[in-house]
Amino acid sequence: MRELMDWASWSHDLALRDRWPQPRPQGRMISDLPYLQYERACSELDLPMLHKFFWYAPQIEEMVEALVIMLQSLGSEYDGIALWSEWCWYNEVAKQWARECGLPVIFVERATFPGMLIVDGTGLSMGRSDLSLFARSPMEDDEYRDWLSLATCQAIEPQRLTTPGQVAEVIRDRPTVFVPLQMPYDTNMVFRAGHVNTNDKLLDWVDVHRKADEQVVVKKHPSDWFTDPARLAAKCVELGFVLVDFATHPLLEQVSEVVTINSQVGVEAWMHEVPVQFLGEPGFVLEGLSPRENIEALLAYYIAPAAFAQQAREIIERQKGDTA
Repeated sequence: MRELMDWASWSHDLALRDRWPQPRPQGRMISDLPYLQYERACSELDLPMLHKFFWYAPQIEEMVEALVIMLQSLGSEYDGIALWSEWCWYNEVAKQWARECGLPVIFVERATFPGMLIVDGTGLSMGRSDLSLFARSPMEDDEYRDWLSLATCQAIEPQRLTTPGQVAEVIRDRPTVFVPLQMPYDTNMVFRAGHVNTNDKLLDWVDVHRKADEQVVVKKHPSDWFTDPARLAAKCVELGFVLVDFATHPLLEQVSEVVTINSQVGVEAWMHEVPVQFLGEPGFVLEGLSPRENIEALLAYYIAPAAFAQQAREIIERQKGDTA
């Protein structure tokens, strides 16, 4: 435990000191270590609206080596390993260690619905999911409406208190396309976005494809501290878009359409029966299902934190069965 605490303290100190460079480093090459696929992909993105870059420290090779040594010293007397569902160097190191030890890997991620988790054996952000393994009986209409009445007044991110009147002042009964921006370095943006793989390109795409009578409302991701607010505001002014910081659900109650790369705001839009256009590959959509059917499948797939241990055991047993 002491060793783990020392590692956590060291990596946290390095993150605070080295992950906030103001200018983009010139000529800095990311190592060809197999663990650094995500970091290399991030370094190749063209992101003119950013003022902070996802650029790891020069010591990253030493950090990888230290984590490898630490994990190898732990032995393999574990039932499995749980990782936050993101594709980054320390998770890649941990996954390789688990494979060498024959340990099942469990991926954890925050779900679209407040207070719930995604816990599966593939990792939603990895371009796969176990969603297809889950099914439930269709909800009765009254049950579904009761659930919606609670779910649509909550949010998974801290957001500004927003009234319907504030939104109405912006919408003004005009056909409105809502564009929720995503975290610039989200795994789904880096690996599952297709040719529209940045927020800049998303805004440009919407500008080209919107109808003449439509206005466009844009919202920055609540946790995005990479994007320069002034550059984003200038981009929206240039395109004639309206930039807001309203809470998502009050916006969804009044907009006509949502255009997103692969944000889970798409699921929230379905909850309001708002049509959604996905430009990338969302990992939470099952082919052939209606929006309501997809939401019901997600409700069976997502779990409360209290159910983590049981879900983890089931994943471990399933993975062990697959390799038997």
